[in-house]
Order: sequence, then structure tokens, then C-alpha cells
Amino acid sequence: MYVRFYHRLVFNDPERYQDPHIFNPDRYVDTPTHKGEMDPTLLAFSVGMGRRFCPGYHMAQSLIFIIVAQILSIFDIDPPKDENGVEVIPPADFEMGHIS
Repeated sequence: MYVRFYHRLVFNDPERYQDPHIFNPDRYVDTPTHKGEMDPTLLAFSVGMGRRFCPGYHMAQSLIFIIVAQILSIFDIDPPKDENGVEVIPPADFEMGHIS
């Protein structure tokens, strides 16, 4: 009971997230004009540390990676093309986590 109430308070905190009730995945991305907000997986899986750390955290991270890899293996993904038909290769900057 306490954990669900705690998560609802944290994830809907207007001091932490601007417009928390609006779906905006770009809120977690760093841009030159906006510093990305805190990754919600840190709060969702780790209400505490040590004994209170979520036992399924590592399994969930691995499972999401496997599912996305299996889905992406089915599709042929080509880079976007500009108006002249030339492929535009975006820069590849990788970070740890699912929201990067």
C-alpha cells in the first residue's frame, strides 16, 4: 500500500516533472536548451537500496532488452532520407538505460 502511494506521489510531483499528467517522452532527453529530467526507472525499481532494492530489476532490464532485440530483428530498418533521396545518418550517442 505504502509503495503504490509513494510511487504515485513521486511520479506526479510537479516540482520534479513539469506537467506530470501529460505524456511527453522528450522530457527525459538532454538538449542544448533543456536538461533531461530524472530517469523514472531509478524510482520505479529502487524504492530503497540494499535489502529493499527490487529483486526483479535486473531481470526486467534484461527482458526488455531481449524483447526489443527480437522485435527489431524482424524489421528492415533503413536510415531516413532527405528531399534529394540521400540517406541521413544521425549521430550515435549511447547511454545506459532504456530512455536514452
